[in-house]
Amino acid sequence: MKEKYDKAGELFLEAKTFAKAGTAESMRAALPKFEQALRLLQEINAQREEAICLGWLGFVNNSLGYKQKDINFATPTVAPDYKLFSAVQIFEGIAVGSIFTAQIMLASNYAKLGDEKRAKRKLLFSLVSPLLCLMLAAASSGLYFLVTIGFFFKFYYEFKRNQKTKYIEHLANGGAHCSDWDVIGWVILSIIIHLTLYVIIKILLLNAVS
Repeated sequence: MKEKYDKAGELFLEAKTFAKAGTAESMRAALPKFEQALRLLQEINAQREEAICLGWLGFVNNSLGYKQKDINFATPTVAPDYKLFSAVQIFEGIAVGSIFTAQIMLASNYAKLGDEKRAKRKLLFSLVSPLLCLMLAAASSGLYFLVTIGFFFKFYYEFKRNQKTKYIEHLANGGAHCSDWDVIGWVILSIIIHLTLYVIIKILLLNAVS
């Protein structure tokens, strides 16, 4: 088993080097090596490494313009009919939008991957996060910035721990990630919610003072 694992790792690294070169010729050279590595990983049931290899296979095939049905996987799969947010898009959501935006994206991914418990938890927190953001911003802009950075790292590691492998498998099986317009839509909604809450709180405070 160790010999197969080491051989698969060697083939994977060689294929990855070819794939990173980015030319059509290098991509074609990478393809059989990824396929050989995948077969070895499937034989020893190395699921995590197999998922990563599948991700690179999907990337190479997409780059070469091959369709999913042309990929010779051991277990044929049907392309998922749903889209997932990537780690980069979640980062864009929290950077341009807010904590609310990133929470919604993570919740959406969890729901589509069948993890209803985590999806509901994220959705619940997303409902109170706009108010939390406004309170932090009112208290201190520096504090708000630090908390936002903290949440960014939290969300990144959460994605890496709970969603990354499934996201790679999703792409390898012919699935797609959400478009930038999906990200923009949630960012705009986040801005509208925050502005609305800000106006309501401002009105309440003015009424309380008067």
